[in-house]
Amino acid sequence: MADTITLHGIALSGPTQKIAFTLALAGQKFSYKHVNLGEGEHKKPEFLALNRYGQVPVLQHGAATLCQSGAILIHLADTLGALAGKDEKTKVQAKEWIFWDIDALSPPIFRCRAAARGMFKPEPDVLTFLQRQAGSALKQLDGFLEGKKFLTGDEVTVGDVSCYLPCFMAAEGNISLDNRPNVQAWMKRIEALPRFKAPYDLLPMKSAEIG
Repeated sequence: MADTITLHGIALSGPTQKIAFTLALAGQKFSYKHVNLGEGEHKKPEFLALNRYGQVPVLQHGAATLCQSGAILIHLADTLGALAGKDEKTKVQAKEWIFWDIDALSPPIFRCRAAARGMFKPEPDVLTFLQRQAGSALKQLDGFLEGKKFLTGDEVTVGDVSCYLPCFMAAEGNISLDNRPNVQAWMKRIEALPRFKAPYDLLPMKSAEIG
């Protein structure tokens, strides 16, 4: 019997969505446990026993419990046999893209999105700095995608998944993709994949069985 998979998180969380998106593209069923951040469930002892950082997401896969979205993405690619890459070179590159995203792309976009949603109120100069960081990362990504179908070549990997989510959510942070034609074309190719589901259609705002 296959190991069961349980994802703990919240549908509004970009990192949680990255994991749900990976599971969906891999055709993997999983249990979803909604974590009510507004009520502080992520700081309660039972959740801290799963994730010492008090953050979402958390993935339970068989006997393993993992936190931090990058580590979870790599684990899923390594264990599910999907989205990892076709050879060792591609597998390494896919992991590099995860780390690049977590360093350069997701942080400014997710923070601009959080500011637009009223989750925090940065000073105007801080918000301007974040917007510039986001624009710089998107410009880099657009250049990296020149002449490519996906980030590592002809097939989608967890690296694409990691970078897709912040691009999908960029508009929520008032960050435009209008001058990023390669990014837009790449996103459309991802959205044409057979198991694609729009991020906000992946997870409900309550616990559920998915897939």
